[in-house]
Amino acid sequence: MITPEADLLQSVKAVLSGSTVPVFIEGHHRPAKLPQVAIKLSSVQQQHQVKTLSVIKATVAIDVYAAQGQSADALAIGRAVVNNLSYLTTHWDIRFDDYSMRTLYDELNGQPVIRLAFLVDYLIYSTEKTKGV
Repeated sequence: MITPEADLLQSVKAVLSGSTVPVFIEGHHRPAKLPQVAIKLSSVQQQHQVKTLSVIKATVAIDVYAAQGQSADALAIGRAVVNNLSYLTTHWDIRFDDYSMRTLYDELNGQPVIRLAFLVDYLIYSTEKTKGV
């Protein structure tokens, strides 16, 4: 059985894969082709439990990589990322809690890049199965 956190990560990848930019889960092989988007689960915190409802706060880290001369393209991709992520709330029992973004000048495979680093918080609501059901 897949965990809510892993399901969230796969759902984020699926939503972002609708764009023309390739999306990869961090830690998996990815080519050096730019632009690209890399995602990973940054942190998970058990919030609270009320009767059979469990609330988990999950933070997804999303990095948009582009060549340093393509900052306008990177910002356009970043806007699309935020717009696409709100789509998850219409199909999942989650709430888009907050996000932050910062621009960094970094390296990817020895190549200088501009990186838009997003941290996106989601509150995931789930119900527990009762025994005997």
